[in-house]
Amino acid sequence: MSAILAKWSRAAANRDIGLVDELLADTIDFYSPVSEKPQQGKQAVRVVLYSAFCLFHDFKSGREWIRTSSNGAVELCQEFSAQLEPESLKGEAGRLNGVFVITCDRHNRITRLDVHARPIGAITRL
Repeated sequence: MSAILAKWSRAAANRDIGLVDELLADTIDFYSPVSEKPQQGKQAVRVVLYSAFCLFHDFKSGREWIRTSSNGAVELCQEFSAQLEPESLKGEAGRLNGVFVITCDRHNRITRLDVHARPIGAITRL
């Protein structure tokens, strides 16, 4: 499972949507801090992630947690931070901090992705 988090981190850091394609299930649900309703389906989530990754500069992953839920799904959590483009946005308003909560099926495909992030000033730039 840590291989999934490593690949996920590489995709975000390198803005590599091809790596993301390998990880996403066709029926993924994506819960974003900027949307009231989840994005559903691989193609829709791919577009949203690509747009977000393009804004990331100096992406850093942090602590990670892995657990198996009661229904057998594997849940991964990863802290992250990234400077948002343009780099001229310095300080709190330009630095995004958050947590990815990733649920994988038995085929190691991401079926659910929740993003929790702060501060609000950075989130509104997404």
